[in-house]
Amino acid sequence: MNSIHKLLITAATASMLSALSANAQNLLVDNTFDTNASIASWTGISDGFDADYNVTNFFRFDFDRITTDPWIADNNFSFVSQDVSGFTGDQSYDSTVSLFYNTTITAGSYDIFAKFVFLDASDISLGEFEATHDNTITSTGAGFITLYDGNFVTPTNTAKISVLFFANEVEADQILQLDAFSFTASAVPEPSAYALLAGILGLGYVMTARRRKA
Repeated sequence: MNSIHKLLITAATASMLSALSANAQNLLVDNTFDTNASIASWTGISDGFDADYNVTNFFRFDFDRITTDPWIADNNFSFVSQDVSGFTGDQSYDSTVSLFYNTTITAGSYDIFAKFVFLDASDISLGEFEATHDNTITSTGAGFITLYDGNFVTPTNTAKISVLFFANEVEADQILQLDAFSFTASAVPEPSAYALLAGILGLGYVMTARRRKA
């Protein structure tokens, strides 16, 4: 095997291994709500200061309680969403959705869950996906909670995914704070990708064997 062949095979193998083992990263921006400017990346909330902290029955972003934190609403069922681009249709993705919660709840409960809306390049909905969920907050506490951890397949012509985070009040009257939203999605390689990698490695073995015989 000459140096050019070796270089090409090494580069191709490295590229394939990198693609197959890529680590999932959070695809959301401005996900910690530390300033009012962060709301520009989200739909479902409006600009506002947390001046009336003691009002009950509302879902509030960011547990650090700085005065510039925006909040969702003061009704019983609210959501925020963000569109994430870079997706392709008819593709399988491994995905995880999580967030940090903090609440003073002593009665009732909150149900927190996520939904995906698949969009084409013109923002036309191609369908929705909402996994079975059981993410009920029933007592005082704080911590990270996983809303979804699984696999989904995008409809044909998918270009974006609108990720929606819901907070549903169920007879609760204490504050629910949400922070550190996270959404990861890693494309699952087709079987042909592994076959191609095996072929590259096999080619390298054959060429090495021929060189030894020469």
